[in-house]
Amino acid sequence: MSSYARTPHFDEVMAAVSFIWEDPGGWEWLWALNLRVIRAFLQMGGIGTPLRLASEFSLPADPNRHLIEAYRALEADTYLAGAGGADYMDLPAFEEARIEVRFQKFECPRYDQVFGEFIPNLSTIDYFFHRGSAASRSFFAERQES
Repeated sequence: MSSYARTPHFDEVMAAVSFIWEDPGGWEWLWALNLRVIRAFLQMGGIGTPLRLASEFSLPADPNRHLIEAYRALEADTYLAGAGGADYMDLPAFEEARIEVRFQKFECPRYDQVFGEFIPNLSTIDYFFHRGSAASRSFFAERQES
């Protein structure tokens, strides 16, 4: 993290993720740490979407059926897939289940970085270090409206 020490929102971000090193032996499973980090970032970004774990549901092993049944359990009707998802997804099965599949067209937002030339597609934490939670909340709110 020392490479981010010069970023404008260093103290804010470090306070939000301090739980990582406050109890370094307290993470029996990596997924539990990842989930906590994701929740911290959602909170910083003002995103209130609830998170659910697939392990909460009884789901089939087949990847397509797994997603379809999870979406049925959540009463969801739209799946946001990765850009390459069309290469391996059983799209007719999603259509039959009446789940719309939308493919991402992610474009990394440009923002000032302390390192000089802009480096795209780093991590969420890079964005928060440079932009802070207030700017991030505004950014994410604009995307939810569109």
